[in-house]
Amino acid sequence: MSKPTGLFERNGHFYLRLIIPTHQRHLFNGRTRIVQSLNTSHRRQAVLAATLLRAEIFSKLLSQGHAAQVVRQTAVNSETETQHRLRDVFNRWRDSKQRTKDSIQACERALCLFEDLTGSKTIGALTRDDGDAFRSALSKLSVSSKTTKDRFTWVKSLLRFACDDLGWVGNNPWAGLKITSTPERTRRAWTENEIDTLLSHAIYTKGELPTAWNAGGWASYWLPLLGLLTGARLSELAQLKTDDVCLQSKVICIRDRDPRQRLKTRASSRSIPIHSELLRLGFDDYVSRQREQCEEWLWSDLPKRDAKAGGFFSAWFSQYRKQMGLAHTLDFHSFRHTVRTQLATKNMSEPLIDRLLGHIPAGSIGAKTYTHADSFLAELVAVIRYPAVSKLTSLSQEPINKAGMR
Repeated sequence: MSKPTGLFERNGHFYLRLIIPTHQRHLFNGRTRIVQSLNTSHRRQAVLAATLLRAEIFSKLLSQGHAAQVVRQTAVNSETETQHRLRDVFNRWRDSKQRTKDSIQACERALCLFEDLTGSKTIGALTRDDGDAFRSALSKLSVSSKTTKDRFTWVKSLLRFACDDLGWVGNNPWAGLKITSTPERTRRAWTENEIDTLLSHAIYTKGELPTAWNAGGWASYWLPLLGLLTGARLSELAQLKTDDVCLQSKVICIRDRDPRQRLKTRASSRSIPIHSELLRLGFDDYVSRQREQCEEWLWSDLPKRDAKAGGFFSAWFSQYRKQMGLAHTLDFHSFRHTVRTQLATKNMSEPLIDRLLGHIPAGSIGAKTYTHADSFLAELVAVIRYPAVSKLTSLSQEPINKAGMR
């Protein structure tokens, strides 16, 4: 059975979208389409239900005797649009599926700002001019362009949810409205001198671990080294479990087998060879110790922020960088740029670099289907070298003291 026109799936349930013929839109208060739930999550049932529903609706539209009933239904729909506000849409969106705490809070902050700036109109009364006015008001606030774009996008997404998922409005009046953002700063690679400064702290010279609650104990020692020698994202490294490290194969597996682990993209799932410098400094001993202590997470002392595994550590690392007198343009993510820059300047293959960093390859089809990339990654990782790392000596996995940076 072929797929009926207008059938679509959202959040695991099927819906039917019907375009109303121009000459009959006056019967629907000018609405251009109807969106109706098919009350099923099974595709075969949805195809059958959509086919029958299309036939029924268009049959009734052709009947002059049904016009009055259509008008009455339109009046009911209009009343619904009059009653509901974006706050009601937000509540339905929040409860429609499992969402992260950060997403819910970000969406609600944007909604509160919209209500403060424009009032609490019903969704049926919202116009395209309201969207443009909200966009203009946001641009005058003293926040970054990215924050401005995010806030506008959150409110726009609620309108789309009201239209496509709930069917509370026939059209999304803000469809096509956009807001652009510009990078507030350009990340760059760490220089050799900056890496030398970073690793000159007593954390690396004496094993004095910081006492700050968000430093994560030995995470403060290993995570920057892992960033420098793997190019992995902080969120990927911070959510590692002890069994994600295979000492026998000498690889770190970036994956999301546990619901508490999240990956940015499908390309993020990969195995990264453990650099020889990490092994020289005792990373395998640290992992073995964690396993002996039956620790589930590799960084058992690192607190985890909901939905952002490396959120707390990122804040600590920022303070660490400032204390060491390093430029504000540097952060943990800059390690990824450092790795890519070092490999690119040594004429390493771009598809291999993308594979190592967990990027979706750009370029030709050949680059995107680099099927034997993993077998070359060990050689690629071996190319990564830093004089400052080479000067470090292996430390006992028991800290000398915890009187270091707070």
